Amino acid sequence: MVLCHGWFTSLLPMYIKTLYSSDPLFANSQVVYSIYNKAFDGEIGNDYHNKALLDNHIKKNHITPYGAADHKGLNMGAIHFSDGVILAGDNIEKEVMQFATKSGKPLFKLSDNDEVSENYLDFLKTVEEAVDATA
Repeated sequence: MVLCHGWFTSLLPMYIKTLYSSDPLFANSQVVYSIYNKAFDGEIGNDYHNKALLDNHIKKNHITPYGAADHKGLNMGAIHFSDGVILAGDNIEKEVMQFATKSGKPLFKLSDNDEVSENYLDFLKTVEEAVDATA
């Protein structure tokens, strides 16, 4: 299982599920992406999409789910390619939250209580079982 935390890891789910999908290390990996509160405004750069294609090792249609190179787009693309989603912020963008909910993927709301550890492990097992059931 690969755990990706935050927008700066948002391309990893796509790379694992596409470019590295036949690599023995990642072929059967489940990807869980954690969403946090909005970290920045605007876009991260005009050439983001071209760089994300890794000299055309990634197909252009794989970058499409990311939309704009903004915080919302990066999170939504990561959700698209992930097997489970952790809601780790208290102020997650509304559209990102709706996209995660509608994705039908296992969701886990991180909270500050004593049961988090046990519930978190149960969530990870749920993701693993869901992926195994579709494999």
